[in-house]
Amino acid sequence: MTPVHQSMRYVHPKTVLN
Repeated sequence: MTPVHQSMRYVHPKTVLN
């Protein structure tokens, strides 16, 4: 799983907090 790519369409809760 690559949050970097998913970040565009799906932002993980951890990314939001960061």
